[in-house]
Amino acid sequence: MDKILDRVFNFFENKSIHFGLRTSIFIISIFVLTTCDYYFNFSYDYYLYNKIEKLESIDNLKKIYKTDSLKLAEMTVLENRIFKRTHYSDRLRNLDLNQIYIFKKSDTTEIKRPVIKNENKL
Repeated sequence: MDKILDRVFNFFENKSIHFGLRTSIFIISIFVLTTCDYYFNFSYDYYLYNKIEKLESIDNLKKIYKTDSLKLAEMTVLENRIFKRTHYSDRLRNLDLNQIYIFKKSDTTEIKRPVIKNENKL
């Protein structure tokens, strides 16, 4: 793993490779990793495992502090916050492109130039 990181750092520190090429390879690599993660759900499984683990630990703490109402209320708030969190892939799947104003047509009508006829008769 250390050798791979050293090779990556050496690639980006190498001045003989143009800056544009290094930048484009970096951007393409990030895009490929994100796309693979989106379709194969690598980080989603990790995220889901951590979410379940946190909810279980909060449930255990709620059992311990069932007589302390302040801590129980804080645990409930934490539990709700963790439960409502969503993974980025869920956010992308639920993204409504109609909410983005770039793709939305304007409600105003087009203003057309008036046609001016030149009636100069000599």
